[in-house]
Amino acid sequence: MFIAKAITIGLKFVQHCAFYSLPNERTVNEHWLQLKHAIVTATQKNVLSKLVTCRNKRPPWLTSSVRRAIRKRDSLAKGAKKSGSQVARDKYRKARNAATREINKGYFSHLNDIIGNVKSDPRNFYRFIKSKKSDPVGIPSLKSNGNIITDDHAKAECINNYFASVFTHENLDTIPSPTKRLQSMPDIEITTPGVLKLLANIDVRKSTGPDELSPRILKESCNEIAPILTYIFNQSLATGIVPEDWLLANIFALHKKGPKEQPENYRPISLTSICSKIMEHIVHSSICRYLEESNILTPRQHGF
Repeated sequence: MFIAKAITIGLKFVQHCAFYSLPNERTVNEHWLQLKHAIVTATQKNVLSKLVTCRNKRPPWLTSSVRRAIRKRDSLAKGAKKSGSQVARDKYRKARNAATREINKGYFSHLNDIIGNVKSDPRNFYRFIKSKKSDPVGIPSLKSNGNIITDDHAKAECINNYFASVFTHENLDTIPSPTKRLQSMPDIEITTPGVLKLLANIDVRKSTGPDELSPRILKESCNEIAPILTYIFNQSLATGIVPEDWLLANIFALHKKGPKEQPENYRPISLTSICSKIMEHIVHSSICRYLEESNILTPRQHGF
């Protein structure tokens, strides 16, 4: 709720600018940049960019019972070392064994929670696996044309060149035409309630695109953003132009299998603008609805 109120305050000035007074005198890209600037400015002024964390952060399995067992073990260890008596040493050994059992119990209980919730929270599972890996994070040295590439910029160029070499360029002249006369597809109608629903259901764990707009910010301030975003969507459909940010993507190279030094063993993951994905979802749903209602798709149509 705090984020929503902060963004609301930051977006108030948009209601008094040319977006509402003379909306037709600006292009789609200008409207989008105006909205993005308002969101970024409001976020920087009113929302903390990072939460303050403690340097000595406890691991999740270090419960209160585990900490009590450890404190008791350490206290008896000091007493046994100071007195040197056999009784004190026996008490320490019992406390040490009890602390070990509590530590193992807490750790394996935490591990079972991670594995048991792998379907509902897969990110937590892979975060745990990643923390146990000993190899360095990122892409290792690559081999290309007999050369070893170690520079990060050169590695990015090498993988990008491979991705571009296997990209398929479709021949638009070979696309078949429909064999029967069909009704024209109705205009796609984008409404504020529909955009609001999609914004409210954004998964905040998704990665940001090139516009760097946080999914949590978009979700928390959906009531303030939805009307403006609806106007931009409709203007984009009417003019056939999309904002420049929506044409960009951050490419993440994901290792598939085989030796990691071979560029062909990676596949690209495109991280695009979240707002662009929302409009794509609306257009996709409208086209699929038209295809189904017109009985254009057949059960024999398939991919792969």
